[in-house]
Amino acid sequence: MIIRSFRSRGFTLIELLVVIAIIAILIALLLPAVQQAREAARRSQCKNNMKQIALALHNYHDTHNAFPSGVVTGKSGICQTNIPAGGFGAPWTVMILPFVDQAPRYNSFNTSSGQYFGLYPIQTLSESPRQLLRNSVFECPSDSNASEENATCNYMGISGGCSSTSDTGCCATSTSRYQSSNGILYNNSATRMRDIKDGTTNTFLVGESKYLILRGANPGYYATWASGYYEGGAGDVNTQTVAVCVNPINSSTLNPAATGGFTHEIHPATLGSEHTGGAHHTMADGSTQFISENIDLGVYRALGRKADSLPIGGFGQ
Repeated sequence: MIIRSFRSRGFTLIELLVVIAIIAILIALLLPAVQQAREAARRSQCKNNMKQIALALHNYHDTHNAFPSGVVTGKSGICQTNIPAGGFGAPWTVMILPFVDQAPRYNSFNTSSGQYFGLYPIQTLSESPRQLLRNSVFECPSDSNASEENATCNYMGISGGCSSTSDTGCCATSTSRYQSSNGILYNNSATRMRDIKDGTTNTFLVGESKYLILRGANPGYYATWASGYYEGGAGDVNTQTVAVCVNPINSSTLNPAATGGFTHEIHPATLGSEHTGGAHHTMADGSTQFISENIDLGVYRALGRKADSLPIGGFGQ
């Protein structure tokens, strides 16, 4: 009796390489799709954050018959300089906390003292631990700079729209530190719905930003979601959680995470996002739209103003 043994045939080296190549091609095709899906989810969450913020602002308006002040100082006027100690109040981001289910956090702040919502540097102020705690409500999921060290704010109240400092309700303490009062959220503002004469569907309420300077980048000067004004040497004053529609969206190349970077020169006059092609903006009616970075600049600035009595883009600048 003859017994024959049969050895099973394995893969040849060429066949194995072909299989590996096919798998690599499939992974290469799949990864961009996965990344796009993740970014779509982050972008959707960002938009939802802004809708919740808009709802909170509307609820605040219903309760107090006006939107909260964008920032608060003891001085009137648009351009703020040499604000006296204790002259800083809570910004809008703190005032809406009870309306985003954060009443305990709001109660932990001493909003009447005004000692730590501005001034410089943050770490020397009386209640800085509360200001330095991050708040996910104000963080875009696509911004990887947010961390326990960097309690950033990706959503700025819109204080107006300016083409130059000669525009009504606009000024600048330097070439880029714009301040405005022709929008909704500005210094000591108490804007009511009836004041938005251009229509709530045609006026920005909140805009997305990626330019707030981070604590990890500059321990000597930085801001958080709970910051109001910054005041440095020689009365140099700059807003933190409000911005003006001046420059095109995403037009700055400065990185707030860069060591020693001073993005306070840019962010009050520039908005932008980590999303490709533009940034989210919430209108005064509560709707949130993705605004292209290629929008006509005149139209963009006009959307920042609440009552210019002109059609969108009326200035043509």
